[in-house]
Amino acid sequence: MIKVNITKVRAKAAVHFDISGSVLAGTIKAGAPKVETRYEIESPDYPIKVAAMLRNAKNGC
Repeated sequence: MIKVNITKVRAKAAVHFDISGSVLAGTIKAGAPKVETRYEIESPDYPIKVAAMLRNAKNGC
C-alpha cells in the first residue's frame, strides 16, 4: 500500500455506448465497450509517488 496525501481531485468520465439491432425484431444488443476516465490530482507529495499510487489503483481494478 502506498500512502499519498491528496488534497484535491477532479474526475471526468466518458462512456462510449454501442447499440445495434432492432427492438421490434428482438435483436437489440447494447453495451459499453469503452469507458474513459481523466483525473486531475493535487498533492503535496512527490509526483513519482502519486504516479505509482495511480498505477497501482488502475492495475488493481
